[in-house]
Amino acid sequence: MGEIKIERIREQIKVKCARVIMEDLNDPRAGFITVQNVELSKDLRHAKVYVSVLGEEAERRRVMRMLKDATGFIQRAVAGSLRTRVTPALNFVLDTSIDKSFKVAAILDEIKKEKGSPLERSEGLEDSSSDVAAEAKSKDAEDEDEDEDADDDADEDEDWDDVDDDDDDD
Repeated sequence: MGEIKIERIREQIKVKCARVIMEDLNDPRAGFITVQNVELSKDLRHAKVYVSVLGEEAERRRVMRMLKDATGFIQRAVAGSLRTRVTPALNFVLDTSIDKSFKVAAILDEIKKEKGSPLERSEGLEDSSSDVAAEAKSKDAEDEDEDEDADDDADEDEDWDDVDDDDDDD
């Protein structure tokens, strides 16, 4: 089956699951749930629905249990909106990538605090950048001198070529 068709069906499943969870489920255990992604098998028989849940670990467990209990209801709603021969079996998976990104951000903030303020770091960079700029200017000046010397040598070679041509005329 074409990748474009699978991608389209995957997106339909994602949207329909999100709508059903948000609008049709009347479960008091439902918290703040976001459908992040759907992985669909090539034969369209299995779908992993990645969800993120805002809250503590106990809240997440409770919501995942609720989603497991409501899988049949959600799957029927998805089946009604898909125009396929088979309906994929839904499997809800807790997506922890957001938690990981929060941890990385906290670590980066901690490193930033340990290194000092950005102003202190930029002052040190300005000093080193001016040294680098001065070195680059002196290097450019040396390169220009070498280019001028090479041009002078080329002019002298041309002059000698003219002399050699004059000797051939005799």
